[in-house]
Amino acid sequence: MVGASVWVYNMLGSRTIYLVPPTEENLKIYEERTKINSCDDRFFGDLANACYKLVTREHEFVFIPGGWIFASYLNTKSISLVGEFCNMFSLPHHIQCYELQKRLKSLNTVRYPHFEVLVWCAAEHIHKLLS
Repeated sequence: MVGASVWVYNMLGSRTIYLVPPTEENLKIYEERTKINSCDDRFFGDLANACYKLVTREHEFVFIPGGWIFASYLNTKSISLVGEFCNMFSLPHHIQCYELQKRLKSLNTVRYPHFEVLVWCAAEHIHKLLS
């Protein structure tokens, strides 16, 4: 989970995606399970206040809004294109997830690269628009 918005395009095969909305309660549950490195058999989606299952097929495109907790499973041999991006509409969620990752001391490989620089550039742009 990096907090970024994500797009997925299935060129071949199918994929199951579990989506959990970024409510304060769900993020707290995620943080607590990650802190204790929970390896119990409970499915995170069962602990969250909502979890949605989405099965995609060939040539389908999915957009996952910023901040949503998600996991995906390839049901068959698949070829997928996946991209992550930040946007102004999801900026509060991006920042919230970034702070969560800092508290959890997440590896840099799962964090959005140069996120702090990106936020400062966005702030400068907003300041110029409002001035």
